[in-house]
Amino acid sequence: MSKFNLLLKGSALRTVESVVAIACGFLTLPLMLNGLGEDVYGVWVLAGSFTALMYIFDMGFASAVTRNVTQAISKSDHDQANKIINSSLYLYSCLALLITLFVLAFASFYQPDISSIVSKEDLRTVIILMGLTIALEFPVKAFAGVATAHYRYDLLAGYRIALKLASTGVLVLLLFSGYKLVALATLHFTFGILGGLAYFVIAKCIYKEMRFGQSYFSLCSIKELFSYSSWAFLIDINQALKHRIDLFFIGGFISLTAVSVYYVSVRLVEYTMQLLYKGLNITLPVLAAHDANEDKEKFREDLLLFNRINCYFSVITFSMFMFFGKSILFYWMGESFDFVTAYHVLIILLLGRLSSLVTNGFTTGLYAKGQHKLLAYISIIETISSTALLYIGLSIYEGGIVVVAYAIAAPLMIFRLFFLPYLSMKLMAVRNASGLIFSSYRPLLMMIVLIPIWYLLLEDTHLISYKFVAAMALSFSFLVAFLTGDLTRRETDLIKQLVRRKH
Repeated sequence: MSKFNLLLKGSALRTVESVVAIACGFLTLPLMLNGLGEDVYGVWVLAGSFTALMYIFDMGFASAVTRNVTQAISKSDHDQANKIINSSLYLYSCLALLITLFVLAFASFYQPDISSIVSKEDLRTVIILMGLTIALEFPVKAFAGVATAHYRYDLLAGYRIALKLASTGVLVLLLFSGYKLVALATLHFTFGILGGLAYFVIAKCIYKEMRFGQSYFSLCSIKELFSYSSWAFLIDINQALKHRIDLFFIGGFISLTAVSVYYVSVRLVEYTMQLLYKGLNITLPVLAAHDANEDKEKFREDLLLFNRINCYFSVITFSMFMFFGKSILFYWMGESFDFVTAYHVLIILLLGRLSSLVTNGFTTGLYAKGQHKLLAYISIIETISSTALLYIGLSIYEGGIVVVAYAIAAPLMIFRLFFLPYLSMKLMAVRNASGLIFSSYRPLLMMIVLIPIWYLLLEDTHLISYKFVAAMALSFSFLVAFLTGDLTRRETDLIKQLVRRKH
């Protein structure tokens, strides 16, 4: 099979993988919430959020391993590829041991007073099993790059789809049979082992030249991995903290029930952003090629093009959730669920995450030019700002989960929309920075009309009715009129490609 056909097949299966994962999440989340209860589900979310922080032990090595292994295999330098694989396997095994020791120590000493919700023994078992699941993922990270170097995204997506469907089926059976946290953590652990084995088998079958042995261990390879991963590590730490710290504050200052309500909105935002980035995150190779050819004019043109495309999709996505978010939560989670509060959280968090998407062209441009350390600085400032706002909002003013959502979203909106564009333009030396930024943001003007339509027709309702039909008709007519006058020919062609790609 040709490389093009392999890439096409892999792209299609990766899209299917995303759709399957989201569909399974939509199915299991309300089942888990109702089956476990909001308090117990809050414990599950916090335990998962804590153990997920163990991914920071990766220290950015995954991207470095993928890059270096891919380059070595592409050059048919099998000796170098095996040195990277064996050296990173040793390194990741040590990191897995550290994670195991850390989780065991934490589970032994952390004893919160929640015996009325879950016993100390069960909580300890859940934390250990979930932590071990993550620790077992680390050694197989050494084979990252093997499949991508051979363009076998289809095999990676295929086994993940199979495991996701199987684990979801078993999870539903466990929930309907009345099993609780320990059983779910055991399921998580079991399929983690199966996933790691599958990943290794695929790498071994694809790369026949892969060898193991002490002679392939190389300190030089480890040093090279460290040198590449340092800034990526800082960015990964901040992303991990930023996406989890709000849950810990809610659990510590409000309640476990509030964690569950908040987390439903978080998951809905994450599903949405996953789909958007799957279809829109295609700028890096294009901008990197322009930078390599020192074609500043094409770099500027495509930077503007991709930013505007991101803005169009961001406005349409936000409008859809502004109109239908409350109804989705009501019909998805049920009447007894606090869908009104969850809707407010959803809209606020979505604004923050879409701010990152709107400026994703600038972000990718920095990566293309090797200036991504700016993102690390901005990410650190955002995390510090959110932490300060969370502490002030919850410990001093005793706010609720809506305040938490503002604390997370506000720094993203401020630093991504206002500071990042101008600073990145300066670093990338792009001419007429102010004009480019204004042109990039012009699609956001659509909200001037869409927000009043929502406010007049849909603010006080969650049930599907004639009001939704009227709002959609008015909004659709306005969007068509705006896009007809604002879209360029290049943008129209690219949007058609993106829509085909997402399907």
